[in-house]
Amino acid sequence: RQVANLQLERQLHEPRGFCQLHLLPEVLCPDCTSRTCRVEPVEPWGRPSVRDAYLSSAGGCITVRSLPDGVSKVKAAWETTWDPSVPVYAIVGLVFLWGYKFLRENSTLHALIGGSLSFGAIMLMVIYWVNQQVRRNVPGFVPFGHLFTSVATLALAFSAAARQIIKSWLPSDVSALIWRMLELRDPIWNLPIGWILSIGWLAVTVGAVSMGANASVRYFASHADPEGDVPFEIGPDGRRIDALPPLPWPQFFLGNVIWMSGVYLVVTSTHVDLVSALLLLVALTLDSVVHIARQLYQRAWEDHPGPGAFTPLVSLETYQEQGRVYTQRAMEALKRHLQQTPDAMLKVRDDSELRLRRFSTGGTHFQAPLKMEEESTWTGRCALL
Repeated sequence: RQVANLQLERQLHEPRGFCQLHLLPEVLCPDCTSRTCRVEPVEPWGRPSVRDAYLSSAGGCITVRSLPDGVSKVKAAWETTWDPSVPVYAIVGLVFLWGYKFLRENSTLHALIGGSLSFGAIMLMVIYWVNQQVRRNVPGFVPFGHLFTSVATLALAFSAAARQIIKSWLPSDVSALIWRMLELRDPIWNLPIGWILSIGWLAVTVGAVSMGANASVRYFASHADPEGDVPFEIGPDGRRIDALPPLPWPQFFLGNVIWMSGVYLVVTSTHVDLVSALLLLVALTLDSVVHIARQLYQRAWEDHPGPGAFTPLVSLETYQEQGRVYTQRAMEALKRHLQQTPDAMLKVRDDSELRLRRFSTGGTHFQAPLKMEEESTWTGRCALL
């Protein structure tokens, strides 16, 4: 049935949560306690004869001010239902809050933003062009165009026969209407103008969307990674912190928009403001809480850490084998360096130069000193004069 004239009003016993602070504007927190506020009825999915109006848990009343045309009786019922938008708002808001740094640097999101803006611009241009053509051509090509339009509108509004005639001309299915538009042909040359215009519009749209996506990717792109030596500093926890270029301001602005959108979605996710505020508090402090818990756990175990507390251990045989292999590789590299740059042997002391020359020609790099016999039977004394 036609429900355009159905008007509902709502009045609350007390303002909702955040509205009690009287800090938000009237658009976000209308005063529905001292006066009634109009409510737009919503048609639930699969129930065309039913209209829903939401009433908060704070209590209040719903008033029916006017009924649709031809309706004299209505049936009101109260029921508690699950709102599927609550988990959607909460999940999307948390994703925005926790992943805004990843999203602001994601090239796929950059391309999607540019493509969407380009597609929206094309649709606005098409709507504007159609509007201008209709305004320009109807009065110009049809004699008494304004009068004809007014008369036709009145005839369709008050004549059921005229509406039935127009309705019989139109296909009953949307897909049939689309195919009929695609099969339009030129009356003179019999050209498939429907397909030509559709393919041309599709090509222009795809090209514009592609150009917008590429331009958006370049606009939001990060700075190039520095080449060569990068200055760095050691953080308080021992990490190396490289001095990288600052974040581009388009990414900074996009990240702030995503973060603030996440805050708004989480705050408005549930119908109880206290629950929404607690969810936002958890989302904002979760990283800090996890960091503190990890630090306390590490501090509790750092007094008596085991040998394998920080890294897996290797066996003694593996350790000795790796030491022998890597030492041999280092000696071979040193020998090649001395053979390629003999002047390097002149930079050491005289007693070390001879050993370096012998090592570069194949000698051993280290010779253990001679050991005296541990058990000697000679216990005499001698004196040097």
